[in-house]
Amino acid sequence: MCSDPSVVLAMGPTTGYPRSDVKIAGFIAKGLRERGYVVDVAHDGETGSDLAHAERYEAAIIDIMLPGIDGLTLIEGMRAAKLRTPVLILSARRTIDDRVKGLRAGGMTTW
Repeated sequence: MCSDPSVVLAMGPTTGYPRSDVKIAGFIAKGLRERGYVVDVAHDGETGSDLAHAERYEAAIIDIMLPGIDGLTLIEGMRAAKLRTPVLILSARRTIDDRVKGLRAGGMTTW
């Protein structure tokens, strides 16, 4: 791992708006890189999980509605592996139940 702070961003195409999600992921990654972060981007849950388990990240930004392994399952897997990476959950879901699920999985939520 390099000395610069690093972030894994797992945000991928969903069935509803595939191009916009990839575009948003690119926008977030660009902004973080401009501020000196090293950013690895995964557009599906399997790749996000592989990255999260292979590298030591300062933070993770994870979309709940990832294709393949969903974001909550990815976070639960990180916590089961004792990874303490802080996780910021991005989601279009708005119910209290969705927020509670995200917190129980081990993430911080923002809507």
